[in-house]
Amino acid sequence: MKLFRKKEIDPFFKLFEIPCDYDGYDLVFEQGKTSPDIYYSINEIITNGKYEIKTDKVKHLTIASSLDEFYDFYDEWLEELLKEGFVFRLDAETPIEEFAQAIIKMLKIHAFEAPLNENDMIEHYKHELREMGINEAINYDVLMANTAAAELRRYKIELIDLFDGFSNCDFAIIPEHQIPALKKLEESVK
Repeated sequence: MKLFRKKEIDPFFKLFEIPCDYDGYDLVFEQGKTSPDIYYSINEIITNGKYEIKTDKVKHLTIASSLDEFYDFYDEWLEELLKEGFVFRLDAETPIEEFAQAIIKMLKIHAFEAPLNENDMIEHYKHELREMGINEAINYDVLMANTAAAELRRYKIELIDLFDGFSNCDFAIIPEHQIPALKKLEESVK
């Protein structure tokens, strides 16, 4: 009986009930079905045409490639996108300040016109915590991503999550009008 009462009064339990308010895209290659050229198109959307895939592993990817060959390519491609600032890895250790800075950096890289600043995103996140009765600084990735997604949507920009079959902690931003094209590409991967 104590366990249930604790859940009702402990504001931290509310964090785990928060649904994701952003789209995730499963980009995992399916051997014998997925055309490797799809990844050029996905890259075009994720980078807003500002970055070409540099890893040579994409050139060796064929429809008959194994899942291991795909992950060799994917890991190198994702590292490129992380290094160039088109993707940010958000996990439970990431403070809101670092995530907000990464979102601002992505906006600049894409040259999106959105007058967001990191202080607004940080305050929005802290406000959401206070609304739940949490007055201390904690890192909760789902809530951080949700607050960033809400801020970005005001400017027709979507926060998206890239799923590699194992984790879903890699985030990018794309124009809202590109969502249907990315969904179609995701469907064609499967």
